[in-house]
Amino acid sequence: MKRCGFWALVVLAFFMLSGAAGANVFFVTVDRDFARAFTGIVRETGPGTVYNSWNSNLPGNFHGDTLAWAFRDSAGAEKLLLREFLGHGGADSIFIYDLNNWDRPLLNTAAWNVTNIMDVVSVGQYLYVVSDTRNIGRDSGEIIKVNMNDYSVAARYPFSVNQSGLLRRPVRVIAYNGHIYVLSNATTDFISWGASEVHKFDSYLTPIGAPAEVGINVGGMGSPAALHEGNLYVACLGTEYGSIWEVDLRNMISRRLTNLDNNFPDYSHPMAYGISIAKDGTALLLIADFYTPAGVYLSSIENLGNPGRWTRAGFTPRTGWSFGALYDEHNGVFWLMNGTHLEVRGRNGHLLRTLTPEDLGGNIYSIAVIEAFSVGGDDDTGGNGGGDNDRGGGSGGCNTGIGLLALLITFHAGLMKIRKK
Repeated sequence: MKRCGFWALVVLAFFMLSGAAGANVFFVTVDRDFARAFTGIVRETGPGTVYNSWNSNLPGNFHGDTLAWAFRDSAGAEKLLLREFLGHGGADSIFIYDLNNWDRPLLNTAAWNVTNIMDVVSVGQYLYVVSDTRNIGRDSGEIIKVNMNDYSVAARYPFSVNQSGLLRRPVRVIAYNGHIYVLSNATTDFISWGASEVHKFDSYLTPIGAPAEVGINVGGMGSPAALHEGNLYVACLGTEYGSIWEVDLRNMISRRLTNLDNNFPDYSHPMAYGISIAKDGTALLLIADFYTPAGVYLSSIENLGNPGRWTRAGFTPRTGWSFGALYDEHNGVFWLMNGTHLEVRGRNGHLLRTLTPEDLGGNIYSIAVIEAFSVGGDDDTGGNGGGDNDRGGGSGGCNTGIGLLALLITFHAGLMKIRKK
């Protein structure tokens, strides 16, 4: 027994000295007037140290609609992309940073000529980027392919209108099994909606087959879809009732798992505006309606079509701009943007920590899971890590540039037109 205890201590000491793999969260906040944006990092170690633009050398003072994504370059090094939306009259400003050198961006350009970037994903030496509009909001969005050797645009594919004449507005891009997939909304005025679609491309941005249709209005940049074992699970707001859909990306067959019509006694018109899935298949869903605070629900993949078997983990009663969730596989938690706050929830949905606007230095707007970083101070290196994570940004973004109340009320108030762009 003594020998076993001794070796147990040796193993424990090894892991303590070598450092367990962990992850951190890069975030963007906005001020109350939605005029200026600032950045920060929540460190995963210790009490969850928060660095931000004014107590470190992190960049700050961006336009209020600024989103963040983490990605890997062709050498496997982690980078961070910030996009600053300046209005439909011009191209986004794009900043790419090395996570260990925030003093000067590796890239600062508007030469990609894209407006309102919604999501990014990297594969090999290429970065795929989707934006929701072209030509000052008059045309459908597009996907571009960027060569990360020099960050030049190698190819672009502009979407056409759908069969009903509605603009196709991409909100998410996914890489799976050698192909690129784009989830797009169908709307011109954010009042009339058509079925959202999943489009399949080869690596050269050549379309493959017909798109797979899913429900109406997959929301903005929150967490409208999550990939698990070759299937894309899509949360749809709808116009009166939401729905959950599954798309098998291998054969592009879609099916509706459930309508959210009479399944939630707490909601008169339940809408699904977010989904995130852990590696073990635990799904976290965000459900809300016009009048009731959003609910946080947990489900297995197998029970996504049976809301009666979902478990309600809590409510998110706050108002604000941003609602969405990312799963952090290193720490085994969900990071949840909750209006103006940032929450950490375990895989069981239990609330572990809440970071307020006072903690963050502003209202939460966008998040991205990152690994090692430096902020130019003593003992300022974040945890190491590896493997795939959900991406923030728009997508992750906030992946919402639209807050819950803004998103819901605008169905009949016209505010959606402003926030969705």
